[in-house]
Amino acid sequence: MIKSVTDKMSSDEKPLVYFASRGATNAFYDPKEGRDFTRTEPKYDPLTVAGGNNVASEINGSTVNVGLEQIIAWNPDFILISNSDAGNNTALDFIKNSPELASVSAIKKGNVDYCFYPHCRGTPPDRNLLNMIYMAKLLHPDKFKDLDLEKEGNEIFKAFLGEDDVFTEYADYLVWPRDYLNSLK
Repeated sequence: MIKSVTDKMSSDEKPLVYFASRGATNAFYDPKEGRDFTRTEPKYDPLTVAGGNNVASEINGSTVNVGLEQIIAWNPDFILISNSDAGNNTALDFIKNSPELASVSAIKKGNVDYCFYPHCRGTPPDRNLLNMIYMAKLLHPDKFKDLDLEKEGNEIFKAFLGEDDVFTEYADYLVWPRDYLNSLK
């Protein structure tokens, strides 16, 4: 469903994306919590399938830390910060208001958003499918305007967990997905 659209896009149509896959706390690097803004995934298929150009794709490794200067040099169009901390906007507010990142295109354009945390005892396919659909809508709203994230999310969780309306409850619990869904109305 997503790939059939994004495979037809030219590279120029795909925005540069920095993906903070381990989230962030209230700083760029937190060795205690491991929620590091400077930690990224060079190979994150859901982002690529969603039509994003991962700025870290040339780095070897699976989860790597990069220097803040490198993120600034990449100058991504979008910054996505994974988050599973219900109702907590500390990281998002910190990154959006960081003077160190003020020159980055994503900050200037207001394209700094949360995404679903892709790790939980590995990389659960249900969350990563959900991330792919969410990222596609976020990065290419015109191409995926008719895609119902809540419906698709509920179908994904039903397939994996065998329960109805799990995504609806998850979106309400985390708060930021519900806010995003409400912004689409």
